[in-house]
Formats: sequence, structure tokens, C-alpha cells
Amino acid sequence: MIIGNFKGAKVAEAKNLVRKELIDNGDALVYYEPGGHVVSRSGDVCVVSFCEQWYINYADENWKKRVLSHVEKNFKTNSETLHNDLIYTINWLKEWGCSRSFGLGTKLPFD
Repeated sequence: MIIGNFKGAKVAEAKNLVRKELIDNGDALVYYEPGGHVVSRSGDVCVVSFCEQWYINYADENWKKRVLSHVEKNFKTNSETLHNDLIYTINWLKEWGCSRSFGLGTKLPFD
């Protein structure tokens, strides 16, 4: 990590520290999906998983303005396409779990 409370920590270490900090501050909560047989209202069988996940409110206007400002003015990328993809994704995000390979969540550019 290069900024924040865990500056200098490896991402693998900081991930759990950031998670704990967000939960402890009331900015995130642990989310569980059903782990058993689930049938939709239309009668279709649903595939679900039981996994731990936390959410950030990406629809928060203050968060969105701060992140967009940083990406537009200060964030250096190795391609204009990536830069534009990041701005598009930030504008698109709302109340989603972020960066999941399966289930709820949003795949970020070049994740």
C-alpha cells in the first residue's frame, strides 16, 4: 500500500486490515449469500454460494466525486483506454460488492 493507514504494508496483509477497519467503523458489514437450495419466485432453481463479502457504498456522491477527481487529475495509467475505463466504471458503480469472480460484484477493468 502506498497511502492510508496501512501505508507500507503488502496488499495481502492490508486487505484484512482495511476490511476490519471498515467493519469496525460501521462503513461496511459482512454479507452472506444463502448456502442451500434456493428457488426463485418463478420456480427456477438458483445457484448460490456461501462466502464472506463486504460492501462499500459506491453510490455515495461524496465518495464518487473524490475518486473521480483523483483519477481524472492525479491517477497515472499506462494507457488512455484504462484511464477511460476506470472513469466509466466509477460512474457506473452503485451499491455493489466489488471485484468478485463469481456471484454478486463488479469486475473492474484489468482486475
